[in-house]
Amino acid sequence: MTDFQKYVQRYLDLIPSADWLQEMKNTGEKTVQIYSGLTEEQSLFAYTEGKWTLKELLLHLSDTERIFQYRILAFARGDQNELPGFGEETYAQNSFANERSLGSLIEEYQLVRKSSQSIGNTTSFCGKQYRDSQRKPAFCRDHRETDCRT
Repeated sequence: MTDFQKYVQRYLDLIPSADWLQEMKNTGEKTVQIYSGLTEEQSLFAYTEGKWTLKELLLHLSDTERIFQYRILAFARGDQNELPGFGEETYAQNSFANERSLGSLIEEYQLVRKSSQSIGNTTSFCGKQYRDSQRKPAFCRDHRETDCRT
């Protein structure tokens, strides 16, 4: 296992079951449930000065999922280009999340999560392109499998 695979695996091991798509659905529903119970005032809470508000955190989840969707697509299509990182602090500073309604942020999160579920359901991570490539994904459809057998 490469260092990158080890890095990713520690997060994948936190998923309570091998059915990560179902877990994605469950956590998405729970996130919406929690945020739907907040008022606009509560959603502006940050535990200390300079830390993200709950609105900024929710938009961060959406932004991060979008970035990972692109990475999944790049792996699935055999793209050999280096994938860019992203500066979450810069993204948060330029998000204007606190100026948006909580309802709009929840709706955006639901749409992005649905898109993530779709790409997960329709993308093969372990195809021939990985056997023939130096660039192997850190995980396969079963997140505990790392050698990508087809």
